[in-house]
Amino acid sequence: MAGTIYAFLSLISLLIWYNDPQTMCMVDACIEIPGFYGRSWFIWGAVYYATAAVLILDSIKKKVVLPFLIGGTTFHLGLIGYGYFLTSTICPSCLKLAIVEVLLIMIYLISAKPPRETINRVIYIASSMILFLAIGVCLVNPSPKLIPNSFITKTASSQTINQVNTRTIMDSVPVIKLKSPYYQAYTPEGKEVYLDLNQRPALVFASRCAYCDQVLKEIAKSPEKPYFVAAYSQKNDGEKIQEKLAKNGLNKNDYFLMENPPSELKSVPVILRGEGGK
Repeated sequence: MAGTIYAFLSLISLLIWYNDPQTMCMVDACIEIPGFYGRSWFIWGAVYYATAAVLILDSIKKKVVLPFLIGGTTFHLGLIGYGYFLTSTICPSCLKLAIVEVLLIMIYLISAKPPRETINRVIYIASSMILFLAIGVCLVNPSPKLIPNSFITKTASSQTINQVNTRTIMDSVPVIKLKSPYYQAYTPEGKEVYLDLNQRPALVFASRCAYCDQVLKEIAKSPEKPYFVAAYSQKNDGEKIQEKLAKNGLNKNDYFLMENPPSELKSVPVILRGEGGK
């Protein structure tokens, strides 16, 4: 039973990542802690759950499986605690998942080895496929088109901002190339603008992203600057954004806002470029 539930959780995690992680984690704690190598925590969760399902359904000895399950759950609880330490908030979805993980360990302890029935073999094969898929996503990190076509327009009334050319100076930051060079954003005053990504790229960051500070500091050392686009902003976050830019050596008023982050945006920081951009 525990193996089947772990397999189900791995599939759910993968589907949430693919559709929109922000529908599950919308509090400051989730935004503050970036996933390993810029990958969503839901992808890493899918890897963990699928691995747990494979180990349990393959009738591996409990003395091998149990430390893995306890270690993964402890790590998850640690992330929740660290997020609370940073932001004084707890994501209810993450907490519920952690509680389910604790219950699954208890179920696994009192349950017998799963019989090698056809249904369990099917679930085992499915879990293995999810595991390989999740690992592949972690390695490749595919990036679909960031904004829908309805967001991309080129009209005489649109304000196109053309500035100096620049290049990505943080090689570790993921890059997303958009088919259209025009990216919709908003000024701090709420005015709609279209950034020309062929002229210079845009760095998407968040006021609560700890890792973004390192990227902003490095960019501050370069004479060429990208557009700075703040994502996941909440009401009255303008001061926090300005403080973040200023403490990292940048103009605190030189930024734009991403009002509705697209579902394809999995984590920050990230660089946006037009396909013809430099």
